[in-house]
Amino acid sequence: MRCNTHTHPSRTPRKNTQTTPPPHPRRIKALGYDPDSAASLEATIAQHKAAIIPLKDQAAELQGQLAALNFQYKDPEQGFDRNKVKGVVAKLVRLKQPATATALEVAAAGKLYQVVVDSERTAKGLLSHGQLRQRVTIIPLNKVVCVGGVVWCGGYGGCICGERQVFIGEEYRRGV
Repeated sequence: MRCNTHTHPSRTPRKNTQTTPPPHPRRIKALGYDPDSAASLEATIAQHKAAIIPLKDQAAELQGQLAALNFQYKDPEQGFDRNKVKGVVAKLVRLKQPATATALEVAAAGKLYQVVVDSERTAKGLLSHGQLRQRVTIIPLNKVVCVGGVVWCGGYGGCICGERQVFIGEEYRRGV
């Protein structure tokens, strides 16, 4: 019968009896190490890390505000021409007078976040097979008309803005 109190010497874990000696002060000095400047650098790092936190919060907040401008979709069919999707209205127009930006935001409201495409066919394809991540209104350019200098989207959200205050690129005027 075996005794459980006795263990074989080869089965006992060995303790590490070797310790690394501390680096010699002359070797440290030869490397150019200065404890005061190291402490100063660590304090600077801590200050910069503290400054990063509110900036990250601000970036997250701005990203949330601009999420509506990031229209994401999957190609509705193989070989789909992504140039048929023009983008979000807010990205397609430039103001002639930046001072009118607030007025445009108030007047256009949610229409700035509508998506412009080249035709109804593209709109239908996106809605049925585009795997849209958010609910959007799509404006087909072949249904947009210009009456008296005002851009109208017949049945697709009403007046967007007067032509005198907003620059609409030539490639989009062809559909107007």
